[in-house]
Amino acid sequence: MADAPTKTDYRSTVFLPRTDFPMKAGLPQKEPAILARWQAEDLYGQVRAARTASLYLSATGVLN
Repeated sequence: MADAPTKTDYRSTVFLPRTDFPMKAGLPQKEPAILARWQAEDLYGQVRAARTASLYLSATGVLN
């Protein structure tokens, strides 16, 4: 039986710039604040109000 192949270290072949800020977005921590802001601004309601224009269906798709 053959030996398992060793893992290759690709860190030296990938260009990742050095920055002063963290590259991690932290979405799990930021998402509750983003959703709360959207609810406070009633963003969904604004989108629904903007889409109240009547739509006409045709054989080729939706026309405004």
